Amino acid sequence: MVFKVQLGAYNSALNENNNMYKRKNISYEIERNTNSMLRYMSADSFKDATQAKNLAHEAQRKGIRNAFVAVYVNGQRLEKSLEDFEKNR
Repeated sequence: MVFKVQLGAYNSALNENNNMYKRKNISYEIERNTNSMLRYMSADSFKDATQAKNLAHEAQRKGIRNAFVAVYVNGQRLEKSLEDFEKNR
């Protein structure tokens, strides 16, 4: 199980010249979900949810207000929120 921070999701790629994540020095990777949305995810993944939460809070302080922690099990993203996942553990 690993945890990553989702920074944003978009229908198309962000303009490289006006990419807010690059301007704020946030390392990211892009995932495509089943609906062809592009998810901008933290480049780092964590085995500890607390570390991922700290990164999400740091991103929020930098102005990425909707940053949140996503949970992955065996390489597959769970659709539950971290809070729901922790409640049902």
